[in-house]
Amino acid sequence: MYISKEYQINDFRTIKKIIEAYPFGILCCASTVTHIPFNIHFHEESILLEGHVAANNPLVNYDGNECICVFKGPDAYISTKNYSRANSVPTWDYIAIHIYGKISFLDENENIRIVEDLMRQTSADDLDAYYQVSKDYTQRLLKGICSFKILPTKIEGIAKMSQDREASEIQTIISSLEPSESKERWDFIQWMKYFNS
Repeated sequence: MYISKEYQINDFRTIKKIIEAYPFGILCCASTVTHIPFNIHFHEESILLEGHVAANNPLVNYDGNECICVFKGPDAYISTKNYSRANSVPTWDYIAIHIYGKISFLDENENIRIVEDLMRQTSADDLDAYYQVSKDYTQRLLKGICSFKILPTKIEGIAKMSQDREASEIQTIISSLEPSESKERWDFIQWMKYFNS
């Protein structure tokens, strides 16, 4: 991914914060692309990604292949009306993390752990309801998925959040976006403050 130096994220804590906030990502292997939630495990400054796909997903044919996982944060169009400098053009600000690594599909006995870990990560309350479902039914469902893990070989992060603008322009951008009731817009404003503090 092309990243201009002023927008590159080098701090692992920031990368971790972004991935934790936006764990629904895009998994790309060759020409096969799938949108999935990831189980994310952090240990010091390392990451382990796990997840599952449908057993008939073409991705299962790429065991041992290089892949890219993309985690996208909020984005927003930034109008020139927010700028005080002459000769300004509009832009689009955004946050993205790319994680590269080899995908390894796991033994089907791992399926239940992967599914339960995902529920713990997203909504532990759902585990109670899940445990009430008959074992026969859950076993049938688990046979329809394939679990995987990805050990990253490279992590890239970009936060293009108008860091090249004056503080007064940043405040004007934030003020122009604040009237929106969109959660994504609210998230965007918080990240803009974070990267311009």
